[in-house]
Amino acid sequence: MPKQDHLTQTRKKKVKALFRAGRLEEARQVCAKLCERRNADAEAWSLLGRIYSRLGREADAIPCLYRVLELDPGDAASCGMLADALFKQGDPVQALVYYDRAVKGRPDDPKLLTNYGAVLMGLNRPSEAEALLYTATRAEPKLPQPYINLGGCLNAQGKTREAIACYRQGLELADDDAVLESNYLLTRHYLPEQEPAESLSEHRNWMRRHAGNRGEFRWPDENGRERRDKLRIGYVSPDFRTHSVAYFLGPLLANHDKDGFEIYCYSDVVQPDPVTVRMRGYASHWRDTGSSGDAELARHIHRDGIDILVDLAGHTVGNRLKVFTQKPAPVQVTWLGYPDTTGLDMIDYRITDSIADPAGFEAFYAEKLIRLPDCFLCYEPPRDAPEVVSAPAGKNGFVTFGSFNNLAKINDRVIESWSEILHRAPTARLLVKNPGLTEAVVRDRYFDKFASHGIDRERIDLKGLSTSTREHLAEYGNIDIALDTFPYNGTTTTCEALWMGVPVLSVRGNTHAGLVGASLLSAADMPEWITGTRDDYIARAAAFATDIGSIDRQRSTTRGKLARSVLCDGDKFALKFERLYQDIWKKYIEKHHT
Repeated sequence: MPKQDHLTQTRKKKVKALFRAGRLEEARQVCAKLCERRNADAEAWSLLGRIYSRLGREADAIPCLYRVLELDPGDAASCGMLADALFKQGDPVQALVYYDRAVKGRPDDPKLLTNYGAVLMGLNRPSEAEALLYTATRAEPKLPQPYINLGGCLNAQGKTREAIACYRQGLELADDDAVLESNYLLTRHYLPEQEPAESLSEHRNWMRRHAGNRGEFRWPDENGRERRDKLRIGYVSPDFRTHSVAYFLGPLLANHDKDGFEIYCYSDVVQPDPVTVRMRGYASHWRDTGSSGDAELARHIHRDGIDILVDLAGHTVGNRLKVFTQKPAPVQVTWLGYPDTTGLDMIDYRITDSIADPAGFEAFYAEKLIRLPDCFLCYEPPRDAPEVVSAPAGKNGFVTFGSFNNLAKINDRVIESWSEILHRAPTARLLVKNPGLTEAVVRDRYFDKFASHGIDRERIDLKGLSTSTREHLAEYGNIDIALDTFPYNGTTTTCEALWMGVPVLSVRGNTHAGLVGASLLSAADMPEWITGTRDDYIARAAAFATDIGSIDRQRSTTRGKLARSVLCDGDKFALKFERLYQDIWKKYIEKHHT
């Protein structure tokens, strides 16, 4: 073997050994020098691309992988890596090209099929994704990720019971996967028969299986807590971005008293956007934590000397509940992102209000409930929202009901109720809008659901993805009355509708998820749109459909009423939150330092 070939092979072996040992930066340096050679082969470039991907440097990985495919067009593994990198860089369309090439070479690769399915989901092609993901589960039954993605895919199409069955099957084969079980817990909330006591038991199971050993953190005086003028508040979330959570977190972060509080944000955002930039500006300290493991992040939070650590995700996608199980802060709180208990003894409080969680609900939570006056949420209206337009009933001559909620919330009981409304209001129409309705096969399934209750297709308008937030909001100009879902109410969709002048009819449920609508409408000074039962909900909707004049009058005043309400008063909301923080910190000090 020529000397140069031998040297090349030796360096490749070194790179692989460093990679396996997790010494990624050393591996990168050796491999980069290898690729500087004019005769660097496809394997060397592939190694370098893999290293960059593992480091989270997809922008650097992409040209390496393109070079691999120039040298070896049939390298299916590199096609897959390139597709993954392109997707993470925000180019799903180009990613599909290379996923397709990769799958042709490796049709039974479960990881490849799983990632391909995720991209198709991101492009609102769930029926195609579903087929790939089912294949992935069969290819490697004990691999959790295919079940995670498949369950999400089914749920996005409104196939909630199938999603739950998928998660349960996955948990039977991989019962140690915390993400899979969190997805299962979230999805259960869409079932009409959800019971709070059973839900608490299921969440407790997550803690027993995944909490592990509590961290050995202590909170001594060396952090200077007793001498500090400011409370240190830490917010942990994957949703510091264009996301529903941001609409309600923004008013708090923007109005925090920086003289009395030091704000730390621990961000797991994969693809930052303008909302991320804006929220970064609100924080005293910003930590990008996406590449940090749970133990590492817990240590970082402890070193920062956080007094009160706030979970904003619960069991939603990207949560860091395993960090909270280690108790890196003396006081831990959950708020906003999840409609239920975390199930964790390590989280001290859950922030809510007396409508969303009335007296007696304490029995359904692992955390102690602490209730804000008024509403537990504050809404930040979109900055690019179009102006309110006249109610369409005036020109149409009939009322159009509408819902822009998640398809998983539009269960069979909801469809039955909406169908009854349309029977009682025979001239009325219904517009349902959601990205999941972009595919014709999904729309046809919903048309069939309404047809089974005697509602003709001509009375139903199903719309999919909008190209922008402004276009999405403008669609509210095509409906007169929004119909809330149950037992899982809308949150962002309710606030959006009100901001666009559209009143929302909600029915009071028996869980937090089913009482959010009542909380929001009460805070917006619109209690007349809250109903106590399903029958009342149907009757009130049908009655509203006969009074087109009152609908138009309501349209002209709703945005102004919302803007003046406590639901949009960020200053007062932040003040209430800060008093709450001071109160719970005082209780902690009294208990532990007196």
